[in-house]
Amino acid sequence: MKGIKYPDFEPMDRWQAPEFIVWGLIASGFALFLPISGIKWIAVNTLIVMSVIYLFNGLSIVLFVFNKYKIPAWARFGIYVVMTLQFLFWFVLALAGLFDQWIDFRKIHYKESKVI
Repeated sequence: MKGIKYPDFEPMDRWQAPEFIVWGLIASGFALFLPISGIKWIAVNTLIVMSVIYLFNGLSIVLFVFNKYKIPAWARFGIYVVMTLQFLFWFVLALAGLFDQWIDFRKIHYKESKVI
């Protein structure tokens, strides 16, 4: 109403973490092997932040599947409750979000066919 510009919001089931973030994850993983405690502290905190970002990417994959198969709201609620209570599932979602960069589980990125 005041003319404030805001970004065009995409559907949440199409959200994907930027590709360059994986380098922060790789660098912080290797930094854990360094013997300096200050660097290890920064690396652990970076890994936690990156894991949360990829957890949200994994949740967008789950939302995509829910929308694709038209899962009812009561079933979604139940599945979200179960996912929240099981800590191991958070790890699985974060890994799914990470590997979605290369595997493209949702098939939302179409590669241009090269015409020779």
